[in-house]
Amino acid sequence: FSWLCSPQLGLAIPEKFTRMASLSAESSLEDISVDKSWETELEIALLENADFAKVRSICGLRPVPARLRHDLWRSCLHVETNSSSVGGMSSFTDVFDLSAQEILHAHCAQAASSVIARLQRAAESEAEASTDAPRLPSVVRLTSDFESVLTHFSKTYDLSFAEDNGWISVLGTLYTVLWPINRSDLYAYFTAVFHRFVASCGSVGSARSCNAFRLLLQYHEPRLCNFLDSHKLAPECYARPWFESLFANCLQEDTLLALWDLQFLLNTPHFGMFVALVLLVNAKDELMGIQEVEQEEPEDGEVNHADDDIYVKTEDPATVDKDNASATKDPVAEPKSRDELLAKLRSLANPMQTTDVAALVDLTLAYARNTPNSFFNNYLPLVFGSPPELNNEDHRLLTNALSLLVSVEEILDAQAMRFASDADDLPPAATSSGVRFLLVDCRPADQYNAGHLATAFYLDTELMLSNPPEFTTIVKALLQSQQRGIASGSKAAGEHIVFMGSGRAAEDRIANMVVAHFLRLGTPYVSLVDGGYAALHEALGPLEFNNRIVSHDPDLCFVCASNEGSRMAELAHKGQQSLVPPPPTNGHSEGRQQQPQSRPSPSGNPAGVFSKLSNL
Repeated sequence: FSWLCSPQLGLAIPEKFTRMASLSAESSLEDISVDKSWETELEIALLENADFAKVRSICGLRPVPARLRHDLWRSCLHVETNSSSVGGMSSFTDVFDLSAQEILHAHCAQAASSVIARLQRAAESEAEASTDAPRLPSVVRLTSDFESVLTHFSKTYDLSFAEDNGWISVLGTLYTVLWPINRSDLYAYFTAVFHRFVASCGSVGSARSCNAFRLLLQYHEPRLCNFLDSHKLAPECYARPWFESLFANCLQEDTLLALWDLQFLLNTPHFGMFVALVLLVNAKDELMGIQEVEQEEPEDGEVNHADDDIYVKTEDPATVDKDNASATKDPVAEPKSRDELLAKLRSLANPMQTTDVAALVDLTLAYARNTPNSFFNNYLPLVFGSPPELNNEDHRLLTNALSLLVSVEEILDAQAMRFASDADDLPPAATSSGVRFLLVDCRPADQYNAGHLATAFYLDTELMLSNPPEFTTIVKALLQSQQRGIASGSKAAGEHIVFMGSGRAAEDRIANMVVAHFLRLGTPYVSLVDGGYAALHEALGPLEFNNRIVSHDPDLCFVCASNEGSRMAELAHKGQQSLVPPPPTNGHSEGRQQQPQSRPSPSGNPAGVFSKLSNL
């Protein structure tokens, strides 16, 4: 943990996360120093081949003794080691004809020599304690096994070997811990690790994982993300080797093994992304050349013009260290070149020590809890496991996304959870989420007036172009109201700002400009509702619709009009034009004939727009 809090890195991680990790690490160390009975319990469970759930409950997030690592990994990975299983080494033809076969052979020989040397050192240190240790294989034999495993893997899954794709490092680490192990079992464990924790589809999967990670970094640290983007330092430049090798290419052996212990126990494919996030956040100040300088603290809500037209100082406990509230951070150091920044980024994980791992994992869990579930449910399936071929939908989510997209289902679930009278009635998944949304409706005024969620706050995005000063005032009022709502426990307020457009590209152009503006200002936790109001409208059933949507006018609602037009077109196609269409749903009045009347637009007075925040 001392590495994560090192003075030269500046402790850029939010205080609430580091405090929690520090307490957890101290508690873990205290438990270990006082009581090690859990180690005996774990050893018995492994000898009895206990199920994974029991093993994980015994371990928790405590450092695993090296003597139990061999059996622990086998229990966590839990793979079928039958050599005759489909896709196993039994189908290997011993034909070595890859395009990069010579390079693969050379790297396998180098890895085999290194592994044998490590195993020999371990055997010498344990010579007195064990007299029946198995005989080590020759370097030639192990080279052949490594090359056979990776050649068969490459052919089976149609993936190309590259010198820096991490296969050699992962395979060598597995062999070191799981030895003695035969070629067939080594292949089974390697494929299990690869498919569970490494992005699928080779270079395509790596690109997807880097795109997903950039959205994650932008969500939590938009200023740092903007800074790296401005230097053309995409995650593929520095994070790809971390993800492909599971950090095996950059960590010391003892640290890597301790990290993999907990990764296998957590059994979450996104673990590496959050480790990378913690590394970057921890080094944020050094990367951006920021140092703390004492300045007079502005009053609540005072505008700071240091970076852009609008920046409201808030008292967000996730981003402000209350013990150093008077300290602000300004760029004062000499700017680094792109090459210097890239070298620093690639070496971020190198100083990590074994004693840092427990606190690091606690921080990754804290960040994961503070990330919308849509990231795990919608983005990660495109990266891990058996992802589909990239299509337009995938490009929309990953490649061309302006920001993280949050599903309407998550927004509705969060709203229901906030307004539930008794939290005990909620499912465990709902109550464990750390994400609280502030929903900002960015649709045109006439659409907002035709129906909106009860907890939505209207932001007149047209003012961004027509009247920038008034837009600035409204944004300031929004951020101030957000902080007051959080402080007062408002059911409609949250530190995560999610913007909702109409769901129609032409109308959402300005809404996207507003989101880009907030991101440029460095506002954390900014996202967009996936599909906008159109998706929200369709996701609500007839009964839920009337309870969730207020001020709904079916004659002015563009979704209702579109549905009505589609229904009429379908009737016409069936030759039933003469039939009277059924009465509309979602609270539409029956037999309504009068012309739609104009409705007043939302008040331009910020106090009137956001006053309902304090009443919820």
